[in-house]
Amino acid sequence: MSKLARLTGEIQAALSTGTLSATPEIENLAREYADECRKVVDRLDRCDEFLSRGLIAESIMLARTAPDLLDELTLLEFPRKDTWEQMMDLHQLTMPPEVPNLKAVSLNRAYSEHHILCDILGRWRLLNLGQAPPVRRLSVLRQLQRLAPNNLAFQDNLGELEDQRVEEMLGEARTASLEGDHLALRDLITELDKPENWTNDPNEDIAREIRELGHASIGQIGRKEAQVILRQILDGFNQKAESRVLKLWAEFQEKCAEAGIPPSDEMFRVLQKVRIWLIEVQNRREKIMQSERAQEQIRLVLRDKSSTESELLKLQDNYNRHEGTTCPMDPTLAQELDIRIERFQRRDKSREMLIMAGAFIIGALIIVIFLVIIIKRSR
Repeated sequence: MSKLARLTGEIQAALSTGTLSATPEIENLAREYADECRKVVDRLDRCDEFLSRGLIAESIMLARTAPDLLDELTLLEFPRKDTWEQMMDLHQLTMPPEVPNLKAVSLNRAYSEHHILCDILGRWRLLNLGQAPPVRRLSVLRQLQRLAPNNLAFQDNLGELEDQRVEEMLGEARTASLEGDHLALRDLITELDKPENWTNDPNEDIAREIRELGHASIGQIGRKEAQVILRQILDGFNQKAESRVLKLWAEFQEKCAEAGIPPSDEMFRVLQKVRIWLIEVQNRREKIMQSERAQEQIRLVLRDKSSTESELLKLQDNYNRHEGTTCPMDPTLAQELDIRIERFQRRDKSREMLIMAGAFIIGALIIVIFLVIIIKRSR
C-alpha cells in the first residue's frame, strides 16, 4: 500500500466520525496528505513535459514507476473529498495543491496511444534491421510522427528518409522511362506532387528530372491515345456521324492538351477538313437552336390572348428575315400564326366596311334632307 493510499484511508475514517476539529493529529494528517499530493502533481508536471516534447515512452515509464501515477490520481478522488477540503479551509490547516485535470487527461490518453506506438515502433525496428526500401520505412515513420509530432528524433529520421526516397524515385523513373512504363512514371509524379509526402521540399534537380522523364512519357502515351481517337474521328467523318465526331473531337483536343501536342502538329493538319465540317455542323446546329427559341417565343405570344396584331406581325417579319432564311418555321405554327393575323385583318376590314357604310348612310340622309328642304321652299 502506498503512503497516499494509507493517508486517504485515514481521512475517510476521520470524516466518518462526524465533525472534525483542529487536533494535532488532524493537523499532521492534513500536512502529510498535502505533501503527498504535491509529489503527485510534481510527477504529473514532469510527465506532461515529456509529452510536450513527444517523448511518450519516457512519460509512460515515469508514470509507471511505483507507486503508479494513474493509481495515485485515482486515490485523490476519494468519497467526501470536498468535505475534507472545506474543513481544512475552515480551520486554516494545510491545503493540498490543485491537480491539473487537463494534464491528467493527456497522460491517460498517452497510455492508450503508447500501446499503438509500441506496435508501430516494433515494425519500424524490423524494417530498419532488414534495410527495407525507403518507401516502406517512410510509411511507418510517418505513422510514428503523427503519434508523436514533437519527437525530434522522428523528425530527423523523416528528413533523411525523404532524401533517400527522392533518390530512389529518380532510379525508378529512369528505369520506367527505358522500359516505357508510363503508368509507373505517372505514379511517381503524383507522389512527388503531394505536399503531405514531404516535410521539406524534395531536391530541385532530382525532382525536375523525374518530372521531365514523366512528362516525356506522358506525351508519348498521350500521342498514341490521340492517334487512336484521330482514326475514330476520320471513321465518323466518313459516315457523317455528327454527334459522334463532335464528342470525339472534344476528347482529341483534351488529350492533345494533356500530352502537350501543339495545334501545329501533323495530326491537326490531317483533321483540317474535319474541322471545317465541324464548324459548319456547329453553325447549323446553332441556327436550328436559334430557330427553335424564336418559334417558342412565337408560341408564347400566340397563347397570350392579349397579344396585338403588331406584335404578331413583328415576330413573323423578324423570323422571316433571320431564322427563316435557313430554318423554315414549323408548318403547324406558321399556319396558326397566319390564322391569327388574318383574324386581326378581317376584323380591321369589317370595321372599315362598317365605317364606310355608316358614312354612306349619313351622306344619303343628308342628301334626302337637303332635297326635302328644297322641295318645301319651291312650293
